[in-house]
Amino acid sequence: KIATLTIGKMLLSVGINPTVIIFEHYKDADEYIQKEGKVAFDSSYKNRVNFIDFKLDYLKKNKDLTNAEVLSKYINDAIESINEIEDEILKEVKIKQLSKEYDISEDLIRNKVIIKTKTGEIEVTKKNITKPKTKYNKYDISEIRLLYLMLTNSNLITYYENHLGYLNDENRRNLANTIIYYKEHNKMFDYADFICYTNERPDLEDIIKEITTYQPIEKKSIDDMAKYTNEEIDGYITLIKQQRVDKQIKNLKEKIKNTLDKEEQKRLSNRILNIKKEVLKW
Repeated sequence: KIATLTIGKMLLSVGINPTVIIFEHYKDADEYIQKEGKVAFDSSYKNRVNFIDFKLDYLKKNKDLTNAEVLSKYINDAIESINEIEDEILKEVKIKQLSKEYDISEDLIRNKVIIKTKTGEIEVTKKNITKPKTKYNKYDISEIRLLYLMLTNSNLITYYENHLGYLNDENRRNLANTIIYYKEHNKMFDYADFICYTNERPDLEDIIKEITTYQPIEKKSIDDMAKYTNEEIDGYITLIKQQRVDKQIKNLKEKIKNTLDKEEQKRLSNRILNIKKEVLKW
């Protein structure tokens, strides 16, 4: 359930309102289907719940809500969860439900939501500050998409290691190395567990958000985002290699320009030629 809460919170933060299929005593859908069968799974799927309802139910599970202090903490936790909702209509619905269920003034809850929002700079940032949209070039997009597909298609992790093994952006390279380490250490890769694992790595928070929130124009849904072709992957790898080569050649040309040593100029020129010959082998 911790993994479900983590993934759900991340999806809410980018405006996606997920639903949750509930099946107790099983680690994932595959095990559930194997043990209970497709009919049982279809029934659970039809009865899936809104993520925020799942989270609020989780927060009060095994809690003695007749105790004033426990109830107070639950309500404050519930308000914090409501603050995570990007959909204003859904947020308003949950405020009304919380108010009615525990006989608490809607205004009191709403005021706490507003105060919390301003403190956390959630809505204030969205409504009053126009944040410039990050512009990505083709090399950025190649690295971002490759990382996203590695997260959602674990077979690509090995492909990345065998055919590329590095990224030019330091933060993205750090994430790629962490993905590889996690898979090798655990002998497998599970996206939800990996996201939980990286909760202990604040240095990866911004880069994971960059990877998971970028959406290509041609991709219309979450399912589309995880789809790829071999040609697409190879295209990303070629562009990433090309960017690295271009940087190497540019640096070598700068060194040639800044030295008067003819032998050094010749040596550097030969390095450029050798790099270009390697490119022809791709």
